[in-house]
Amino acid sequence: MKKRKRAGLIGTLALLAAGATVLCAAVAVYRQGQEDCLACGPAVAGTESAGYGMQGWQPSGQTPDVSADSSCPEGNTSGTAAPPLSYEEFMAGTLFIGDSRTNRAITYGHISSKSAFAMNGATHRTAMSERFLDPDGSGTKKTMVEAAGILKPARIVVCFGINGIAFMGEENFMKDYAALLDALAAASPGSRLIVQSVLPVSSAYEAKDPRMDNAVIDRYNSRLEELIESRGGLFMNAAGVLKNSDGDLDAAYDSGDGLHYNKKAYEVLFDFIEKNREAYCA
Repeated sequence: MKKRKRAGLIGTLALLAAGATVLCAAVAVYRQGQEDCLACGPAVAGTESAGYGMQGWQPSGQTPDVSADSSCPEGNTSGTAAPPLSYEEFMAGTLFIGDSRTNRAITYGHISSKSAFAMNGATHRTAMSERFLDPDGSGTKKTMVEAAGILKPARIVVCFGINGIAFMGEENFMKDYAALLDALAAASPGSRLIVQSVLPVSSAYEAKDPRMDNAVIDRYNSRLEELIESRGGLFMNAAGVLKNSDGDLDAAYDSGDGLHYNKKAYEVLFDFIEKNREAYCA
């Protein structure tokens, strides 16, 4: 009997030992599996904390590469995407300087009177000499150049030319235009300078005053484009939107004198500016 009891006890102990071995092995496998899983890192996908957004998923703590993003306005070097300026924002940061054609843009509501310096009969020469503005309320009249230096806008669109072509002579015209651009750059060095092309006249006006021929205007515009680009500025080639197939002012945009424009012309002109504003964004 004692031998049978001893044998039974030994068998029970053996079974317990085997069970313990299996249990230890199972625990070891579980632990190894946990270690392997943790080595892969936490499972994250499609969460804000992991850096998921409109740009696609990026590892947490990193930002998407926006260096080639066309929505970044020119001059943005922060490394983060910025939306393009709205038309309202663009216009709010732009100063137009010019003559009666610019005054009509104010009349038709396309430019705020606070965002334009214009005088009927003005030229790019008188922009540097005629004092009629008081932008700071000091009581001291200033030229367009001096007033631009007070406002210091993001952009200055220079709209002169039509009043000088007839009498200045081509070389003097270009010399004075260069002097104006240099004076504006000195007065407001942070402003992007943009020269708007000299806009066309009607065929009837050409016949009345051959000095104002549209072929001559086109030649001056080519030189103005070279001039502004040589100074790091931009040329706004808007003349084409107002021309007919012969290269003259389209009759649909003529106010009646062949030189000035009607309301429809300004709608077309400023629609061009709105659609192309990113090209002139500073």
